[in-house]
Amino acid sequence: MDPELIEEFFKCYLDENHLKYAVNQGIYTVTLDKKHQKWYDLKKCTFDPLLAKGPIQLIQPGNFIFDSMVCRYADVVVSNLRIPDDHDHLFAVNEKLVDLNKGSVTYNISEEREIGTYIFFEIIVNTANRKQIFSLPMIVIGKRTFLADNFLKADFELVQEKFKVQGVDQALGDIELFIGKDLVKAENEQDKDMKDLREIQHQHAEDQYSELQSEENKMLDRINSLENDAGYASTFSSKNRYMAQAKSLRKKHMLLIKKNQSKRQEIKGLFDKQINELETRELQVEAKIVALAKVDFPYLLVTFADGDEFYYFPFLETFEKK
Repeated sequence: MDPELIEEFFKCYLDENHLKYAVNQGIYTVTLDKKHQKWYDLKKCTFDPLLAKGPIQLIQPGNFIFDSMVCRYADVVVSNLRIPDDHDHLFAVNEKLVDLNKGSVTYNISEEREIGTYIFFEIIVNTANRKQIFSLPMIVIGKRTFLADNFLKADFELVQEKFKVQGVDQALGDIELFIGKDLVKAENEQDKDMKDLREIQHQHAEDQYSELQSEENKMLDRINSLENDAGYASTFSSKNRYMAQAKSLRKKHMLLIKKNQSKRQEIKGLFDKQINELETRELQVEAKIVALAKVDFPYLLVTFADGDEFYYFPFLETFEKK
């Protein structure tokens, strides 16, 4: 893989995981978070893109984080594409001009070309109790990011030349613009999942407490029954027998209470631990790049006499104001 592309992917990994880093003479020094510290038993690591260009097994010591990054991006489809000119788009744009509500304002249409970056994201959203996966095709054109659902309908030519990846950081930053509603829904589901799991844990603890209390109550009922029988005993020996049995059971009852007291503390300790672990199940959003392409494509620039200008991207089938 090209070192420049590796470096772009590596920076994506750092940004996605919110890892702080500094660059000196092309070598990255990364400050690891708790998760990565646990993985590597290190607080910092270094990364040299030039060393990483060879086979993974030959990576030099120091590229400690590269295996995680490779796992994330190893299957990325990388292409350099060109969409040929198609003058039929002029007819299509004329039919769609009515969507702009410009009435009788005169206009001019010019055919232009632009270069952008197509990025196909797989967004993985993990709540406390469920996992959702969203597909998000995006294209970065200049400083703007667009949803590119119709992009793959275009006819492509493969360009056999290396290229520098651009726009990935911008696309990552704009993800929330396109799946914001889904993320809000996931946050609500996270709250509901957390509430449901807390209730389950609480009910489980309550059931365990109830079992212990029921065990104690059964023995106490038996003691009360024996003492009641002693009160109605017809002979002195029967009364003594009932009282002796009640006394023996009362000792066992006290031992049971003491034993269950210890069990209750264990249940509470386990409950507190489970709740604490539950509180760490934060909503997690992960962006995985599945496909990446540099795209040289045609577009139409519509200029109206009142000064308004609109781009028409045929493969997006939409107008965008300039």
